[in-house]
Amino acid sequence: MTKLIALFIAASVGIFLRWQVTGEFDMNQLILASLLLIAAPVIYRFSRRLNTRDEQYEPEHSHKPWATSISEKWLTGEKYIFHYGRCEASYHRVYHRQWHKVVADLMRTPGLWFLNLTFKFNNPAAVYHVSTTQSDWKNDAYQISKDDKSIARISTDVNLKTASRFLEVMHLEMDGHQFTFQAKSIRAHIEVYEGNTLIGEISKGKYGEKLFHPKIKLDDEIERALIMTWIVFTYRFDKYN
Repeated sequence: MTKLIALFIAASVGIFLRWQVTGEFDMNQLILASLLLIAAPVIYRFSRRLNTRDEQYEPEHSHKPWATSISEKWLTGEKYIFHYGRCEASYHRVYHRQWHKVVADLMRTPGLWFLNLTFKFNNPAAVYHVSTTQSDWKNDAYQISKDDKSIARISTDVNLKTASRFLEVMHLEMDGHQFTFQAKSIRAHIEVYEGNTLIGEISKGKYGEKLFHPKIKLDDEIERALIMTWIVFTYRFDKYN
């Protein structure tokens, strides 16, 4: 939506400047530019529909492991995570400044701009915050905090090796463990490793939902951190859908 409004403003300024400089005014160009403004609320309504789909998502079958729906990544609506058909957590996107939201919507990949998330888990109840933190020039970093205390760090891994292999890679560091999320293609399934051991896979379900399949028994707190990293990966590399 914001992109269309920005294009309308840019086109209108161009039309006005042309009229001021050359004295030529093309009504057809103004009408075409106005179509962008008309289309903006239509795009916004479409985003709201996707957001509503996420908010109302429930797994079709109770035999699925961890499952969620992320059809829309820009708005701040609540999304839910289910474990074998039972709702175990919710999460939503947070913008610390209103202009952050505008900038994110202007970008081709809104999921990676000003990415901050809040998670609420059940049984036992706990609230976690994932916030963008200091990173280097080529990699992004995020901090997972609980009760205002940092408990884990997430970071992307962009280098010549991963680029040459067409890999999207993200690391989770927690309690002396390092886990690696990687996807050969951001439209394919994601593999989760600890060292060289495959400990989980993430795939797309029949109904469009995202599914996380752990392959080993995990400590509860580590499993929650892996789930949060899974969601961050999907937002950060937001062509994965």
